[in-house]
Amino acid sequence: MAKRGSKKKSAAESAPKAESAEPKQRGRKSQYDAETKAAILKATADARKAGMSWEDALVAAKASGFKGTLPYLMKMGRDSGAVKIRRNKRGRPAGKAAAKRGPGRPAKTKVRVSGSASLGDIDKIVANMVETRVSAAIHRAVAALERTAAELRKL
Repeated sequence: MAKRGSKKKSAAESAPKAESAEPKQRGRKSQYDAETKAAILKATADARKAGMSWEDALVAAKASGFKGTLPYLMKMGRDSGAVKIRRNKRGRPAGKAAAKRGPGRPAKTKVRVSGSASLGDIDKIVANMVETRVSAAIHRAVAALERTAAELRKL
């Protein structure tokens, strides 16, 4: 049986390809030549450094020959490194109060944690529980006796 893929390559095919001097163009070719693009990016960077909004930077870039829209100008400025990206830090700033919770969630409350309960405290709790249950049982028994006494009087 013959093995698949066992063909010998010629010397021309096996030799590594020489890379061209220019790097490959990725994506779409820009509609601006290098000088125009540099002028657009300089105008955009200067406008942003002066504290202008992106809309004002778009006006300055259009004066330099820019024909695109604002999102494209923003992308072009960020990708080239002419305009620095300001990103907010994630999370809440230190020392800021906790944000209000959404509907249906109880407010966050601090739970008062006392030290370990002493035996005296436990005895008081148990005594209160026993007293309430015993008194309830006595009240039920007294009510039952009063009902039977009332029935006996009727006879």
